[in-house]
Amino acid sequence: TGTTWVLRRFASVRLTKDVRLAGLAVEGEDARLFTEGRTATVRTFALDGAAQPCGTYTAADLPDLILGGGAVVVEPELTVIVVR
Repeated sequence: TGTTWVLRRFASVRLTKDVRLAGLAVEGEDARLFTEGRTATVRTFALDGAAQPCGTYTAADLPDLILGGGAVVVEPELTVIVVR
């Protein structure tokens, strides 16, 4: 959960199980994430240096990146407030 994956140029990753990451950064149009129906849950998601908003991204949203029927889920940053 503490790692950030960086996919550059022609890099490809195939998920074999659901994963939770600190971040996912994709650089270039030729990187591929083969989800195989699994989910990558991340705190930060950047495409070519541009941070993406919270939400769920599938092949319908990013057909050149996400393949295999799974998703990238970007979780919102949580704020903790302690009241005494």
